Amino acid sequence: MTQQNQIDDATELNAPRNGYKVLFVALLALWLVAPFARQLGADRGFELVLLTLLLMAAGYATSNEVKRFRVIIVLGVLVGALTWIDYFPIIDLYPQLPSLVAGVVFFMFVAYVLLTDILSKQSHVDMALIYGALSVYLLIGIAFAWLYGAIYLVHPDSFSGITAQDSHSPSLVYFSFVTLTTLGYGDISPNNQLVGSMATLEAIIGQVYLTVLVARLVGMQISQSPD
Repeated sequence: MTQQNQIDDATELNAPRNGYKVLFVALLALWLVAPFARQLGADRGFELVLLTLLLMAAGYATSNEVKRFRVIIVLGVLVGALTWIDYFPIIDLYPQLPSLVAGVVFFMFVAYVLLTDILSKQSHVDMALIYGALSVYLLIGIAFAWLYGAIYLVHPDSFSGITAQDSHSPSLVYFSFVTLTTLGYGDISPNNQLVGSMATLEAIIGQVYLTVLVARLVGMQISQSPD
C-alpha cells in the first residue's frame, strides 16, 4: 500500500450502508409527521425532537469522510442548540433568525456532501443510492423552506396567502416544495422581489438536479448492463 493510499484511508470512516435510508426516513418524518402532529395540537417540542433525530441521521449518513463529517457534526450541534434555545427564547430581537440561517447552511451542506458522494460512485444502482438521491431532493426543499422562514421573520409581508405568524410554518414548507417541483402557485405566492428571486433559484436548482440525477443514474445503469 502506498503512502498516499494510507493517507486516504486514514481520512475516511466506514459509512453505514443503510445511512441514506435512515436519513430519508428522518426527512420524511420531519416533512410529513410534524404537520400532522401540529394539526392534532402537539407542542412544537415534538417537531424539535424530530429535527434533532434528523440532525443525528445526517451525521450518520455522511460519516464516510472525516473532514466533512466533522463540519456536519459542528453545524448540526449548532443548529440543534440554536433551535432548542428558540424554544425557550432568551433574546427579543429575531430570536429564531440565527437558527434559521444555520439550518439553511446545514441542510445545503449535507445535500452537497450527499450529491458529490452519489455522483462520484462507480458502483451499481441500488436502493441505497436511490435513498440518497431522494434525500438530497428533500434536503434542498427543506433548506429553502428555512430560508423563506428567515425572510418571513424579517419581512412578514413577503408572501401572499400566509397568515400564521410562524417562521417555521408548514405553509412555508408547502411553498418551498411547490416551487421546487414547479407545480405552480395558487394560494401562496411571492410578494416581493427577494422571495421571487429565491423561488426562481430554487425552481432552477430543482430542475437541474433532476436532469443531472436521471442522466447519472441512467449512465450508471447502462455501464453495469452486460454488453
